[in-house]
Amino acid sequence: MLKLKKGYLDAKVIVEIECPVCQGRGIIGEPGWELYWKEFGEEGTKRTNEQDFEWFSEHGYSRIPSEEVGCSDCDATGVIKQLVKLADLFEDEAEMFRMELVDVLNLGAVRWDLDGGAE
Repeated sequence: MLKLKKGYLDAKVIVEIECPVCQGRGIIGEPGWELYWKEFGEEGTKRTNEQDFEWFSEHGYSRIPSEEVGCSDCDATGVIKQLVKLADLFEDEAEMFRMELVDVLNLGAVRWDLDGGAE
């Protein structure tokens, strides 16, 4: 078990959590395609490239975009990083999720599982 000395809970650490927007995949659906499928539904599969290009041009695109793009919330990494006080991590232990704590002073890394302690 990891023992912390007095004052350690005031230390700031980088917390990495799964991106809630892309669910850790690093990619999301292109918003233009979401509008396209909403408008055309199953009929969209029967349209020609010329028809698709015309539709996307009318919606501000210079070309037909890829259906998936990198998530801008996590810079396509699938992970969100936040700088928080170590004490704040222990306020709600009911959230049983894994975090990687990286000491901002480069003293090392600890994998921490809130329901199981340090690994």
